[in-house]
Amino acid sequence: MKKISIILFLVMIISLFGGTRTVQEFIEEASQLEKKGQLKEATEIMERANAIYPDQAEIYAKWGILVGKQAGNTQDFLKAGEFSFQSFQLLDKAIILEPANINARLYRGIMGANVPDFMGKLDQSVQDFNFILEKCQPISNELNMTVLYYLGITHEKKGEYEKSLEYFKAVALYGIDSGYSQEARKHIEKLEKKDAEKKSENEKIDDEEVSFERGNQFLTEKKYNEAANVFRKITEKEPENVHAYLMLAQVLGIIAETGYDKNIHESAEFMSDLAFEVMDVFDKIVSLDPDNIEIRLLRNEIAIELPFFVGKLNDSIEDLKRLIENKPEHQARAYFLLGKAYKKLGNSYWAKAATVFSDADVKEQILKEMKPSVKYFNEQECKKPCLVMDFILGFQDELAPQIAIWIEDEKGEFIKTIYISAFSAYVKEKQVQLPKWAKSSNFEDAEIVTGASIDVGHHIYTWDLTDIQNKKVSKGEYVVHFEICHWPHVIYEHLEIPVEIEKKTFSISKKDSEMIPEVHISYFPK
Repeated sequence: MKKISIILFLVMIISLFGGTRTVQEFIEEASQLEKKGQLKEATEIMERANAIYPDQAEIYAKWGILVGKQAGNTQDFLKAGEFSFQSFQLLDKAIILEPANINARLYRGIMGANVPDFMGKLDQSVQDFNFILEKCQPISNELNMTVLYYLGITHEKKGEYEKSLEYFKAVALYGIDSGYSQEARKHIEKLEKKDAEKKSENEKIDDEEVSFERGNQFLTEKKYNEAANVFRKITEKEPENVHAYLMLAQVLGIIAETGYDKNIHESAEFMSDLAFEVMDVFDKIVSLDPDNIEIRLLRNEIAIELPFFVGKLNDSIEDLKRLIENKPEHQARAYFLLGKAYKKLGNSYWAKAATVFSDADVKEQILKEMKPSVKYFNEQECKKPCLVMDFILGFQDELAPQIAIWIEDEKGEFIKTIYISAFSAYVKEKQVQLPKWAKSSNFEDAEIVTGASIDVGHHIYTWDLTDIQNKKVSKGEYVVHFEICHWPHVIYEHLEIPVEIEKKTFSISKKDSEMIPEVHISYFPK
């Protein structure tokens, strides 16, 4: 009986893990599900196959293709990006295991030609297609036409119109049976028109003097595209001319600041292409003039501001660290930019954690942290008369600041504490962060009105016009005090705002403070 149980157990294990099924049998089963549109189920088959055959290029190739097709089928942009990233990883693994794997090369090339340009896969696609043409012969005419068609697509996206036309013309001539011939003809018509326009534009500039004077003239006339073309030509003729690159960078910056315009209609990738060009130009300037610290700082600032897909954020962080270490006279600005870079990097980590993973608790925490601190005052819910203090804290240190808000009369006599940070309230005379509040209040009501530390953001407090004895004060002149101290960097500020309590509603605003950039005080009579 025991022997039979063992045999049954082994049969079950063999059944669960595929038994003697071959790699091709797994692939065939996945292909059948793929034909039915069951991509998720087909992908799961390849995952099971990979568990049994962990180093098979064909499994990674088929798995990567299936995941890539899921990217094409979803309407969820974030999901599409996630699937695309995973597909490239799987196809990369297949090619590492078997460099001549045609399926992996072909599909990785097609994926690279179809994903947005900012993912930077075009050069890899060209390499994959050329590898198939050069290393994987003989191949069928259908595969040959597929490769040539997508080489046309990749070179068109790279702006290499002459090369692109060559490939599309070959497909139109020899690929009648491939299904790509008609599409290739459409591309030929569009590219010939675009190529003619480009040649005409270049000839126009060639006919005129290519010089700084001409570029500056276009710049003065606000013909920014023409100015950029002039400075591009100067850099082509004089690749060591730093001034030409600086002028080109200036013009590209102006074009970028105009935002989305008619150029977007002509090319959906116009702004992303511009971002890459700007970064390339600044990289070139820094390589030509590495000791120009101002340019290096500017290059890093632009790298931080540009979208994530330019991929220069980590390079900027490392360069800023080097500047901090080797250029003490520029440390303040370098630290500022480094903080900005880490803040952006932190947001990208949070965005990934909230969107890519399915941990609901983590997502809830992230959204809570991201939620801006905004409050609203409802006059109807407020017991009148009252004085409302609506203010913004505009600076954030490593720790929340110590803050006191209190009222004095016109003679400087203490009336009441409205808010005091917990630490200062309980440490009393041992504290030195808020000396004016300490002297005025003598800590009389410290523990009554203490609250959790407030930080950068929007805050609202109200005074019910009572004193420390909870008695209503008389009408007259009073002073609202704000005292704030940041630690560990000991940034201190004290703000006084006179108010007059009378029968009429009033509102006072103050906006000339650094630590408390906005204060609005409103009075609501009974």
